[in-house]
Amino acid sequence: MVKGRQKHTKNGRRKPRAYKLSVPMHQFRLNVVFFFEDHSMEETVDKFYKGLAGTQLRTKRTSVYLWRKRKARLVELCQSTGTATQRKVRLRERQVEKHEAAMAAAESVKMVAPAREDVAEYVAQAWDELSAYTIANGFKAVLQEGVEDEASQHQIN
Repeated sequence: MVKGRQKHTKNGRRKPRAYKLSVPMHQFRLNVVFFFEDHSMEETVDKFYKGLAGTQLRTKRTSVYLWRKRKARLVELCQSTGTATQRKVRLRERQVEKHEAAMAAAESVKMVAPAREDVAEYVAQAWDELSAYTIANGFKAVLQEGVEDEASQHQIN
């Protein structure tokens, strides 16, 4: 008798994921907001998210309201084809700021990859925002094997 979760299917391949995180692109979000301005919420959800019910439907409605609230930011992001097809912009905030400054000065801008210093600063800032409790409990399974001092043990438990 096999114990635990079977890791492979009958043909030896990995099982497909049960849940898939789908983050819409900025252009899609803006299209939804523009459609919602002229139509009701029911029509908007029916057009862009067919066949949803219950909690999923409520979640999409909430997303549409949030996107409508941030419409100015979406319009800003969709002016450039580079950022319109992105899903998240946290790492590219500086590029967006440079783009906005260039647009204000009526210059053309080419999007470039962030410099190493920018990436290093972003990673350092992200780690600074995390509390010691979050770090310790986020890696709880790894830390429990080798915890030796009492302070770390207290944070984990």
